[in-house]
Amino acid sequence: MKHAQGFTLTELMLSVALISVVSVAMVSWTVNYVATNHQGTTSAEDLAYYWLHWLWGDIQNSMTNIDSWQFEQQYQCLLYGSFGVRVKNNALQWRPAESECDSRGWQALNDTHNVRFKTLSVKPMAELTSICLEYASREQPRKREEVCMPWPLH
Repeated sequence: MKHAQGFTLTELMLSVALISVVSVAMVSWTVNYVATNHQGTTSAEDLAYYWLHWLWGDIQNSMTNIDSWQFEQQYQCLLYGSFGVRVKNNALQWRPAESECDSRGWQALNDTHNVRFKTLSVKPMAELTSICLEYASREQPRKREEVCMPWPLH
């Protein structure tokens, strides 16, 4: 009796299933590897600018009244609309509900291993007000840098 050449349906299904499992594992590993390595190469300055731009956008989207903001320097806390942001424990923290600067329930936004925020400040200028974040990188924790963004808050 002669055997037919080729694969049986069972053999084909097993090989496709095995290739699928290996492919999914490789894609998952690759995405994880790239994400981990990219986070490690992002500079502290880039991260500080990222969070400052995020804050600017959140303020812009949240405030219906330009005068509905309040900065409390002792807590390094900016309350705007019904939201707030502050710097505490080297993290930029956000509270997505009515809150006080010294209340609990704030959420850390950044990974303090990559960038450590030291202060949040609001600096009045002639025509504009600047929102500034002072930060330090993990490579040079004692060297502090500052990024600012002008904002017409008054």
